[in-house]
Amino acid sequence: MVRLAQLVETKIHFLFKLRHTFLRNMVERIFGIFKLRLTIFRYALPIPYKIQAEVVLPCVGLHNFLLKECRFDEFLVEDE
Repeated sequence: MVRLAQLVETKIHFLFKLRHTFLRNMVERIFGIFKLRLTIFRYALPIPYKIQAEVVLPCVGLHNFLLKECRFDEFLVEDE
């Protein structure tokens, strides 16, 4: 019976590690996209960590807005 409990615990630990690795890779890919698209993520900001954490969500919103509303990454220059 002890052997079965150890097997179940090992399987649960393995699934946790597998899902954690998958999530970590996904987050790293997302921040890679942000670094390409938004220059604020390219370098370490000289501001407190708490403010840096609060900057992420508005940047995600901006990224989603740009994906939805803009077809191109370049800004169009309007004729005067």
